[in-house]
Amino acid sequence: MHIRQNIYALTDEQLERFQDAVNGIKADGTYDHFTEQHHHSMHEATVFPWESGGHLLRNSAHRGPAFLPWHRYYCREFELALQEKDPSVPLPYWDWAADSAAGAAAPLWNTDPDRGRIYIGGNGTGPDSTVNTGPFAGWEVLVEWGMGFTRRPGGLRRQLGLAVPTLPTPDEVTACITDLPVYDTDPWHPGSADSFRNQLEGWPNGPAMHNRVHVWVGGDMGPGTSPNDPVFYLHHAFVDLIWARWQQTHAGGYLPDGQGPPGHNLHDEMAYLDSTSPTPANCLDYRHSMGYIYDTDPPTVQQMTSALDFTNVMAGDVERRYALFHARAAQPVTFEVLPTRGLQAPYSLFHTEPTIIHEPVVDNRPYDEVRIWFAFTADLTPGPAPAGSAQVRCRETDEIFEISLTGSTRELSVR
Repeated sequence: MHIRQNIYALTDEQLERFQDAVNGIKADGTYDHFTEQHHHSMHEATVFPWESGGHLLRNSAHRGPAFLPWHRYYCREFELALQEKDPSVPLPYWDWAADSAAGAAAPLWNTDPDRGRIYIGGNGTGPDSTVNTGPFAGWEVLVEWGMGFTRRPGGLRRQLGLAVPTLPTPDEVTACITDLPVYDTDPWHPGSADSFRNQLEGWPNGPAMHNRVHVWVGGDMGPGTSPNDPVFYLHHAFVDLIWARWQQTHAGGYLPDGQGPPGHNLHDEMAYLDSTSPTPANCLDYRHSMGYIYDTDPPTVQQMTSALDFTNVMAGDVERRYALFHARAAQPVTFEVLPTRGLQAPYSLFHTEPTIIHEPVVDNRPYDEVRIWFAFTADLTPGPAPAGSAQVRCRETDEIFEISLTGSTRELSVR
C-alpha cells in the first residue's frame, strides 16, 4: 500500500519522481481540474434555510464539519492522479509545525543546491512576489475572475511570513489533538465552540492552525484557487495526518451523524469530488477504505484465515496451506508462531524459523498480504486426524490470533 511520508524523508529519487508527477498532471490539465473543484466547493453554500451568510458562513468543503473528510477525499484523488503518471508516488506531507521555528529558512523553501535539496522552490520575489525557483517555476496558474477563472502567466506567487509572521507550533498541534475530544459542535460553522474540526481549520482566535498556514505562505495560497501552489497538497496531507492522530486518540466519531447542515452529515454525499459515494462515513477508516497510511501510523493486522483444513491428503504425503493476514504498516511487522500453544504433529510450521518479518510493500493495493505456511503430514492409516491449533502473535500490535487445524488421510493410490 502507499505510505505517505514527511517530504524531508523522501529519497532523492522519490522526491524527483514526485516533482515529475506533479509537473506531468500540470502539463495534461489534470492539475487545473483540481484547482477548479476547490474553487467551486468554496462557493457552494451549505446552509440551513434560516441561516444567512451563504457560502461565507459554510460551504461544501470549508467552515463546517465536512472540512476534513472533503479534503481527505480531495487529496486522495490528487494522489491517485499522480499515480496515473507514476504508480510509485505517494503524496508526502509538510510538517509545518516542526518548521515553525525556522519559518522561511526551513529546508522546504531552499533554492541553493549547495545548501541542500530543492523541494518546491522558494519565496516569491519582485513586485509580483513571483516564484522563479524550483521545479514549478514559470507555471501558468488559474486565478479567480468573478465566478469563473482566467489564466495568469508568469509563475506562482508566494509571500512567506508577510501577512502573519509565524506558523503554528508543535505544542498547538498537540493541544488541538489532546484537548478537544469532540469532533464538531452545533452550530456547525466557524462559531462552533470546543470543536476539534473548528480548531484545526483555524477559526477560533484566527487565523490559526490550517488557516494560518495558508495566510503565512500567502500569494496564491490565499484565494479559493489556493491549490495552484503544490504546497497546498503537502499542507493538507499534514492536516489529514493531524485528524488521523485525533482519530487514534479519541473514541468519539464524526459529528453530526444527522440533522446537521446539508452536505455535512455522516452519510451525506459531498459536492465537487470525483470519488464514488464520497460521504464522511466512507473515509473515516482511511487505512482500510482509501488505501494509504502515514509513516507515523501504528500498524494494524487483520486476520483473514481462522481455520485450515487439510482434507483427503494421500497417506504419507505432506500438504501445505497458508494462513492469510492483511497488514497495514509503514514499518516491518513481526509474526511469531508460538511454540507452546498447541501446534503439534501431524501439523507443523512449514518455515524453518517460527518468526516471520514482513517488510512493507509499496503498491496500489489497500493492504499487504502476509502468508504463514503450515503443513500436514498424512498418516499411513486412512481416516480423520486429531484436530489441532496454532497461535500467531504480532509483536508490534501484541495481538494473538488463533487458527484451528483439521485434516484427514485417504488411502494410498495404487497405479
